[in-house]
Order: sequence, then structure tokens, then C-alpha cells
Amino acid sequence: MDLERKEHELEQLRMDCEHFKARLEAAQADSLREKKEKLALRQQLQEARQQLQQQAEYCTEMGAAACTLLWGVSSSEEVVTAILGGDKALKFFNITGQTMESFVKSLDGDVREPDSDENQFVFALAGIVTNVAAIACGREFLVTSSRVLLDTMLQLLGDLKPGQCTKLKVYAGRQ
Repeated sequence: MDLERKEHELEQLRMDCEHFKARLEAAQADSLREKKEKLALRQQLQEARQQLQQQAEYCTEMGAAACTLLWGVSSSEEVVTAILGGDKALKFFNITGQTMESFVKSLDGDVREPDSDENQFVFALAGIVTNVAAIACGREFLVTSSRVLLDTMLQLLGDLKPGQCTKLKVYAGRQ
């Protein structure tokens, strides 16, 4: 009887061992699957970051090119009048203020390549504002409809450290 009970206990232990072994294998398989999923997600995240970086660089390059062209033609009173007569002028100058603010805040003591697309983009924006402000209807528009832009630019010019973005100070300081 004692032997029978011991055999039964031994059989129960074997069954428990098999059960735990099966659970361990299932847990290991789950862990491996989750690791593979995590690795795939990390890869997707890295690809998304890279794509976002490329898109940001493209947008900066496109913005620099478009705003440089607009800066060149905005020295004409007719062009400024046409720009201000459009339904996107207010939005453009709001975005200009946000872009300049973001640019100055991102400097944080860094020295950037003077000819970078990012610098050219912001300098062109400042040049456009300067050209618009040089014309009576442009000044009127900026003072009445884009006061936040003017206040932002004045604040940013004050926030720039000596020697930082001297080109921007020259362009933006002309208004």
C-alpha cells in the first residue's frame, strides 16, 4: 500500500512536471513571439522616424526655396498688395511667427551652417516681413492683422544672444 501510494505520488509529480514543462514552453514561445513583435515594431518606428526626418528636410528645403522666391518678388508694391489681398495672408504671417519662434528657441547656443536650408527659410521669412513692412499697405496689415507676429519678432530679437543669427537681426530689424 505504501508502495502504491508512492507510485501514485510519483505519477502525480511526473504529471505536474509535464504540466509545468508545457506551461514553460508556452511561456517561452509567447516570449519569443513578443520579442519578434517588439523588434518589428522598433524597426517600423525607426523607419517612420527616418521618413519623418526626410519629410522635414524636404519641407524645409521647399520652404527655403519658395520663401526665397517670394522674398525676391515681395519688394514690389504690386506683389505685396496681391499677397495681402489673398485669403491666405493672415495664415502665412501667423505661421511665419510660429516658425521664427521655433527656430530661435531651437538655437539654444548652437551655431548652425549659415547657408543651411533652415537658416535660409527663416531669413527669407524675415525678408518677406521686412519687404511687406516697407510698403504702406503692408505696414497697415501687419499692425492691424498680424500684431502677434510683430510682437513675436521683437521678443525673439531681444532673446537672441550676441553674435547669434546676426543676419536675422539685420533682416527682421529693418521693419
